[in-house]
Amino acid sequence: MRHWVLVLSVVLVRVAAVWAAEPVAGPASPLSPEESLKHFQIDPDCRIELVAAEPDVSAPVSIAFDEKGQLWVVEMHDYPNGPAPGEPGKSRIRVLTDEDGDGKYSNPRVFVDQLLFANSLMHWDGGVLVTTDGKLIYFKDTDGDGTSDLREVWFEGFATENPQLRCNHPTFGPDNWIYVANGLRNGKVRAVRPKWPKPAPEGVKLGEPVDISGRDFRFNPFTGECEAVSGYGQFGLTFDDEGNRYVCSNRNPCMKVIIEERHLKLNPNLAAPRVVEDVSPAGEQSKLYPISRAWTTSNLHAGQFSAACGLIIYRGGALPQFFYEQNLTCDPTGNLVHCDYIPNTFPLPENWAPPKREFLASDETWFRPVNTALGPDGALYIVDMYRAVIEHPDYMPTELKTRPDLSLGAERGRIWRVAGRTPIGEPDRIDPINSFPMTSVPFPTDPAVIAKLVEYPNAWHRDTAQRLLVEKQALEAEETLRNILTKKSSDLGSIVALRTLHGLGLVKAQDLSDIIQREVLDLPDLSKVDHSGSRLIGQAPQLTHEAVKLAEQFVAGDNDLASCLIKLGNREESYNLVGKLHLTLGQLSDRYRQERTQLAFEHLQGGFAYDVPSIALGEGPFLAEIVDTILDDRIRNLNEGPPVRRTKIHVGKSSSEWSNLLTATIRGARPEELPLLFDRFVRLKGVSDIRTAAQALNVREVTVNSLMGSTTELRSNWDQFLEILVETCSSGTVPDDQLLELIPCLRFSSPEKVVPVLNQILASDTSVEVHSAVLESAASLPDEDAVQLLLFQFSQRSPAVRSTVINGLLASEARITKLLDLVESNQISFLEIGQTRLASLQQVKNPEIQARLQKLIAANAPADRSKVLEEYQSALTHEHDPLRGRELFAKNCAQCHKIGDLGVEVAPNISDSRVKTQAQLLTDILDPNRAIDNNYFSYTLVDTSGVVSTGIVAGETSSSVTLKQPEGKTITVLRSDIEQLKPNGVSLMPVGFEKQLTVAQMADLISYIKNWRYLDGQVPKE
Repeated sequence: MRHWVLVLSVVLVRVAAVWAAEPVAGPASPLSPEESLKHFQIDPDCRIELVAAEPDVSAPVSIAFDEKGQLWVVEMHDYPNGPAPGEPGKSRIRVLTDEDGDGKYSNPRVFVDQLLFANSLMHWDGGVLVTTDGKLIYFKDTDGDGTSDLREVWFEGFATENPQLRCNHPTFGPDNWIYVANGLRNGKVRAVRPKWPKPAPEGVKLGEPVDISGRDFRFNPFTGECEAVSGYGQFGLTFDDEGNRYVCSNRNPCMKVIIEERHLKLNPNLAAPRVVEDVSPAGEQSKLYPISRAWTTSNLHAGQFSAACGLIIYRGGALPQFFYEQNLTCDPTGNLVHCDYIPNTFPLPENWAPPKREFLASDETWFRPVNTALGPDGALYIVDMYRAVIEHPDYMPTELKTRPDLSLGAERGRIWRVAGRTPIGEPDRIDPINSFPMTSVPFPTDPAVIAKLVEYPNAWHRDTAQRLLVEKQALEAEETLRNILTKKSSDLGSIVALRTLHGLGLVKAQDLSDIIQREVLDLPDLSKVDHSGSRLIGQAPQLTHEAVKLAEQFVAGDNDLASCLIKLGNREESYNLVGKLHLTLGQLSDRYRQERTQLAFEHLQGGFAYDVPSIALGEGPFLAEIVDTILDDRIRNLNEGPPVRRTKIHVGKSSSEWSNLLTATIRGARPEELPLLFDRFVRLKGVSDIRTAAQALNVREVTVNSLMGSTTELRSNWDQFLEILVETCSSGTVPDDQLLELIPCLRFSSPEKVVPVLNQILASDTSVEVHSAVLESAASLPDEDAVQLLLFQFSQRSPAVRSTVINGLLASEARITKLLDLVESNQISFLEIGQTRLASLQQVKNPEIQARLQKLIAANAPADRSKVLEEYQSALTHEHDPLRGRELFAKNCAQCHKIGDLGVEVAPNISDSRVKTQAQLLTDILDPNRAIDNNYFSYTLVDTSGVVSTGIVAGETSSSVTLKQPEGKTITVLRSDIEQLKPNGVSLMPVGFEKQLTVAQMADLISYIKNWRYLDGQVPKE
């Protein structure tokens, strides 16, 4: 599973039904569009109707309406394997029209063909920009014959390794740049257009490659200036009214970009934890309700998103108002289009829950929704590739790669329209602002009239009007746009008017100051104090948000605008606007230091997340100053508290944002500032902050001990902190969750004080996690002390703790020698070392250690199973019957393995066999100890009464260990009753399984493991 449409699954697994108790098998053969329509189940307040179908449309993957109302369709006939060597590409773009206004599109004409893996387009300046063959190519009809005669490559260098995972969705953004989704295969992109309409900004060198690894791409369509941007879209890219960008990938149906790449550059010392966030539940947290016999490449993904694509933030008027700015995402695996059904009014109604159904679903498995679009009528349009199989052979199990139906249905395709139950075009579907019918196309040609459409209720009109005016650089529209900008009746129209004026180069810093002054600063103070004493303030208009974003480009050169923004910051408390404000002020470099520091301090103290202000303050002195201010304030509050509070260690875990801020501050601080900063953390006695500070110092190759000689006061405060720390950890009254925070700081104290404390904790009835933390800390002690602690009660340790011990024994040659002693005496299994740690040991230079290691490697070489494997090779080509194999599995394997509804899951899950070849399965069965996950080692447990039990460690608590045994049996033994818990160094599955099966039976068993999901015959294998 990888991509949008092409991620469409072929290997199949049953999932839960939407409205039926069980999904019923849909029609196996392709249906006519009229018959397909009968198989849809749609939101009760909506309806679906056909717009276009074969032969007028075939293999569609993307559509777009132009300003004339024509429907442009990208058809990918290359899919899946592309043309034969030497042949031209098979993708094409066709244009359809609705001549009689009945909403049906036909009369296709080919605009351009012989493209290679074309997957999407965008209209621009009378032509189209198309993503195809790792390039962004511009096509235009210059002689009026309806076909393209101009071909210009604008950008190239997008990755082309896989036809599924390529750049896509060129989209004109609210900021007048064009955005392109990455496709998840990266590339180094460069501008190659012969001539750009305008000169590039000073310092920008066109043609230099831009690395888009892990990011999307954008460019200025006039100058060719381009850059990588945050986000990593697979097949889908869309914006909301506010200008936020959203992308998707197969397991992530809707992700919002929250921090842009250019803003991260303001502070390279700060590691932002994420630049996108999931708006919709993703991966295994997602939940789908298909009504078809929906199948996924991995049976572990059943009922979840596995092919999310074609994301749209719906901004039209043809669906019920509830759906405005809902995110809708296609999942062709489940033959459905999903909506989160998040109410756009808050707070949520009591006991509200999203419906357990899909926005649109079909029980017909040929329905393959792969993309969406908003139409001139405000309706949602759905691109249905309509074919039997869509996933690329690269991502199919081996047994399905050669199936003959990979292109079955390539001559078919449908475009569907979804709208509210009231038919579009009735008298009530009139826009009250301009008295335009909602289906107003073609667009007017007069720029002043086009400008009026930025107020249109349907976003397609607003976006198209902005694009047309900007691409034509229609300066004559200025007066109309400025009139709209000053109107109070249409905040959304004013925003688009401002964006359009900016795209025309007509916005100045004074315009933005005027907007902020008029919209917010000239209003009476909206703040008030409620009964709880918290300060509330009215929400600033969205136009102000837009002005603040645009001010980023002007503020560095205009003091009046900078002052205006700082005044706004002192007035504003809405989280959304505060974030934009700080990022804009970040362009001021080191100017307005006092005002910006105070503003950041107030917002951070008011509970705002640290990331955005921390990024905006940059890597210079501002960051250290704001942290100083915050810490001084905390120290003052601490000193004003009761004496017990002043001496108590503060264990609470700091937020990741605050930790990031501290790290960035220390990494960017001047050397002379470090002792003072660290002293503040020590005086506050915040364990989490001290750990963060120590780690950041290590990056600068500065140790905590080296700071202690800086001042007598710091040394005194540090000694006092360590004394309280040791006393607290040895008290025996600290909860486990707090001990986990305290223990890592013990390493800063002297060994003679630390060792008794760690011994005491290890001997106490604390959790496994605490014991692991103790052993990790013990690893930093001198060898003799470390080994003593690491081996304390080692024979009773569980797998996770034993792994921590072995890691600690690799820290020095003296400890490695002890580890080899333990392996040679069979107290530690050689297999417990594992391949990764063994590779590290083989790099040790000590010849004596290497000699002993090589001897152990030779002594522990796996038993030679090559003869048995050779004898059973014929099972791979033997005639086989998966139904006979099922009986053999039930008899011989079901005690420990589960496939579908057969067996119990003791050993690793083997049901998802898509990535396993028959040869791999044969090896795993006959040589089970060749590669074992440590979590599935067989363990022997001996209790104090002498009872011996064998199984896999399935769970452990501070007081007990649970073993899982064949047939799903479990036993739980108190730790106090365990005499010994020792890994056997082998898999729970016994060697010699071949004694139970003949070669023919082995062929049947492997056939069942590989083909259990295909036994109903729905997926042809040959």
